[in-house]
Amino acid sequence: MRHFFKSIPPLRLGLGLGFRFGLGLCWALGFGPTQAQAPPQSSSPPPTAAQPPATAPAQPPAQLSHQAPSPNATTGLAQVRQGAYVWPQAQSVDYKIELKTHGFTLRANATMAWQTQGSRYQAHLEMRLPWVGSRSQRSSGLLSESGVQPLSFTDKQRKEFTVTVDRERGRIELADHAGTVPLQIEHQDALSVYFELAGLLAGMTPPYPVGQSLTLPVFMAQTTENWPFKLIAQENLMTPSGELKTLKIERLKRFASDTQHVELWLAPSLGFLPARILIDQAGGDRIDQWIESHKP
Repeated sequence: MRHFFKSIPPLRLGLGLGFRFGLGLCWALGFGPTQAQAPPQSSSPPPTAAQPPATAPAQPPAQLSHQAPSPNATTGLAQVRQGAYVWPQAQSVDYKIELKTHGFTLRANATMAWQTQGSRYQAHLEMRLPWVGSRSQRSSGLLSESGVQPLSFTDKQRKEFTVTVDRERGRIELADHAGTVPLQIEHQDALSVYFELAGLLAGMTPPYPVGQSLTLPVFMAQTTENWPFKLIAQENLMTPSGELKTLKIERLKRFASDTQHVELWLAPSLGFLPARILIDQAGGDRIDQWIESHKP
């Protein structure tokens, strides 16, 4: 069985309220430190994860690789893949989001859209939060045998930041004169990483390599990180739109002092796009993002 996962980014939404709640894949929210809060009482219970069927085959333990990728890695995803990438169909997914911080609970909406035309793709993610406004990210680029190859990434809230990828010169030009970094073949931006994972998983033949990991280098507007992810389990997830079969993925620590815990539930029926994203921050802050609906 081949190595599977080791790193991925979260979507960042800076609200200017304190520290950052960063999930390259999700929203990096600025919130102040808080104590853990009990779930709010509601007339309708929140969605919960269902136990997988008792007949589901157990997955064997896997040997993990903890080595970080070299700056000039020439292998990476080519060794991880079990088959060709299979890209999600064009679609738009709507989410409900609950944010808990500093004793407050806020609710927001988000939409993720994905389109392809030949060997090119466009992706858009927007979060809308009452009284604060919206935060959006856009990614565009190429689809290749080596995976998603972003060419442009834009992050916009009050100010717009654009990152460009110069593939001829092998470098990433960060936004707002933040400098350049060498381009790796596995490099993703904070939005394209969702689709890189989706295409990778859809190209695999079950049983999936539960327990294995993969690291992806990810760039945001003005910085880059290595994101280690681990495939945890196959899990049935109860959502407002019904029960979905999913693969649960955990983002491991990006660095020794990382206090953020990220879990993703990727659904085959959505082309392995997220059905749920959960981000817990030390101190009790939390972002819980659930699928509400989707359409072609």
